[in-house]
Amino acid sequence: MGTLGTFWVVIILLYYFFISLFAAYLFTILVKNIAPSIGAIDKPNDIKIHSKPIPRLDGLGIYVAFLISIFNGLFYYITFYLRFCIYKRILGFYCF
Repeated sequence: MGTLGTFWVVIILLYYFFISLFAAYLFTILVKNIAPSIGAIDKPNDIKIHSKPIPRLDGLGIYVAFLISIFNGLFYYITFYLRFCIYKRILGFYCF
């Protein structure tokens, strides 16, 4: 693969990284604001080291961001493959 191809691969990987980062940030804040209303709060006591209540659902926000990044990558892969198949069909080759 040439330098230009490597450049675009890096750009695509950076795009997925920043989409995942933004989704994790967004869903973590969303879940942190929803957790008190559904009672998913860890209250401090003598055993625990935190001094104020903290939400217990932050992992859910990160998991949702992970799923978004996986489906985003699959969507790109599928659309890239379909475009590749269309070009091959135009040229007269079979795709599968």
